[in-house]
Amino acid sequence: MHTFNAYKNQYSVTFFLLFVFHWTSSFVYIFRLVKRFLKSTTLKANLQQQRKMSVAKRFADTSQDEIEKKRLKLQSDNTLKLNKKAANILKAYLTENLTMDNFENCPPEELAIVLEWFYMDLRKHDGTMYKTTSLESIRSGLNRYLQSPPFNKKFDIVKDEAFKEANKNFTVGLQFFTSLSCLCFYC
Repeated sequence: MHTFNAYKNQYSVTFFLLFVFHWTSSFVYIFRLVKRFLKSTTLKANLQQQRKMSVAKRFADTSQDEIEKKRLKLQSDNTLKLNKKAANILKAYLTENLTMDNFENCPPEELAIVLEWFYMDLRKHDGTMYKTTSLESIRSGLNRYLQSPPFNKKFDIVKDEAFKEANKNFTVGLQFFTSLSCLCFYC
């Protein structure tokens, strides 16, 4: 009987160990299943979110500020500097002659009148004449300055009909400056 009890105890221990092992392995198996399920649901959620984002990325919501920044990046830094320099020349002319400096908000008709005089009166700091290429650069710089952000003017000071008289004065000024430079060259 003593041997039976020993066998019974050994059997109980073995049975207990098997029972614990079975539940432990079942627990591990269940844990792995739960982990896979959670992983798959998060993967599904991530995929759904990526799909939504990929659709949103195709047609982005661009703000007005972002558009203006992108439009400014189209022009090189040197072009932006030239545009600003041309605007500063016109502002200096306006403050010196007309006691105003805010030409950016002028209506096209008023700006055309200002430019008629500006093109004829334009000189360097020392009073000498600009070269014709410099005059063309100043006019083009003003045009780009007005058409770029933040002003975004829809008119063109070079091509629009409202600026026809101003552009005639520009042409006359170019011819005048060219004739003066030819006279000075032969002196």
